[in-house]
Amino acid sequence: MRAVRELCGPDWAPSEILIPRREPADAGPYRNFSRAPARFNEETAAVVFPAGLLSWRLPTANALARTTIEQQIMELERAAAPDLVDDLRRMLRAELMTKRSSARQMAEHFSVDKRTLTRHLHTHGMGYKIVADEVRFEAAKQLLAETDIPLAQISAALDFSEPAAFTHAFERWSGVAPSVWRAEHRAD
Repeated sequence: MRAVRELCGPDWAPSEILIPRREPADAGPYRNFSRAPARFNEETAAVVFPAGLLSWRLPTANALARTTIEQQIMELERAAAPDLVDDLRRMLRAELMTKRSSARQMAEHFSVDKRTLTRHLHTHGMGYKIVADEVRFEAAKQLLAETDIPLAQISAALDFSEPAAFTHAFERWSGVAPSVWRAEHRAD
């Protein structure tokens, strides 16, 4: 929010904000900070604004500084050892609420063949399904502990075919039913 206000001016406000947490007793600070309606118990966090904002030209933009910074970032990325497993987890989490990604689609994103991705994951003792399930489990735990979203809606958000499939998967991952886990781990 602060970064966008820095770019668009101090009076800028989003259309609304979505928060994947249950609504606190006093939601005023959220609304005061964002200067927008806040919706709680959402499946994902988001700042909603008109698409036209993406085409704004920034009056303080500096093309030379941008090019220099982009080159520095690329040099840092080349120097850092890539961690494909962590990158895969981040990509899966980012796409989890919008679509189901296959190993082939993720491999294409990383510009490698699916077999290359599979071999790399196997060298780390895991497979694509294991990583994808870990990401879904983490998202499920967060939604169960921090929101009041019904189990059926969480099941749909995590792309399970039906709530029973979600319940079976969650029991396999945690050893307990999602409703039991929620009762034991409910965030204050």
